[in-house]
Amino acid sequence: VVGSLNTPVAGSELGYSTTKIYNTPVEILDTIQKLNISALATATSHSMDKKQEGVLNTIENLETKGIKYTGTNKSQEKSYLILEKNNIKIGVLSYTTESNIKMSDDETYLVNVLTDESLTQDVKYLKDQNVDFIVAYLCCPNEDSTLTNNVQKENADKLFDAGVNIVLGTGSKVVQGYYEDQIEISGSEEKSHVYAIYSLGDLIGSYETDDNLVSVIANIEFEKDIVKNRKGEVIKETKDFKVNLPISTFAKVTSSYSSTLYLLDDAMEKYNTDSDEFTAGEYAIISDASERIKKLFE
Repeated sequence: VVGSLNTPVAGSELGYSTTKIYNTPVEILDTIQKLNISALATATSHSMDKKQEGVLNTIENLETKGIKYTGTNKSQEKSYLILEKNNIKIGVLSYTTESNIKMSDDETYLVNVLTDESLTQDVKYLKDQNVDFIVAYLCCPNEDSTLTNNVQKENADKLFDAGVNIVLGTGSKVVQGYYEDQIEISGSEEKSHVYAIYSLGDLIGSYETDDNLVSVIANIEFEKDIVKNRKGEVIKETKDFKVNLPISTFAKVTSSYSSTLYLLDDAMEKYNTDSDEFTAGEYAIISDASERIKKLFE
């Protein structure tokens, strides 16, 4: 399970979030561990909100908790993330297209900002490590829009053209639609299966609007078939991934800003079985969200 961390987790001494500048208590990492999230994409427009010290503190807190990460770096030498299970290797990249806080030239190594040069180098590195698939988290801010803009689409296409298989968008607080296709690989007769969700929404966040209350979790199965001869030598290898319906969630928020996450389908069922867990107003949000998610992904 991989997630996106769209905030510094830099310690109380640097001050917590305001409207424009983010910083979250270290305890959120305990929640992340309880959710069995083992790795985080950390390059976002808010990575530098507490400046260099905030990035380095966040990295230290992640490493103390034993949570893998990619997207931010504590030295000029970039850190890479490769996950391996059942003989399948997945390279994970994390980029942002902009920074909320301007970085000086000697700070640019801290956060992976998407450039043609860095993308080419990163994909080459991962392919040299013989990864089977490349997944990229892309923070391309489009805040509370339900519609994907051209900048998001163009950057996703750039990632696909470079050799990325899956792009997961994190720059909007609202769920947006998906794209799936088989595209031609430059200089090859082969085609590449590509998939993007342009925005996953805001799983744990401020929930400032009704649309912010709903998010999705990408649900993807990676497959690899290997055929060997009698000597044990690999003579054929095929690989692909299967896209399942995303897992949708709904956040119920109290007047004291306590929140509880539900699976969206469970929330619908609870209300329809005469549960008093949700108000009529909350049910209206749940019902509208359910219809919207179905239209986006089914």
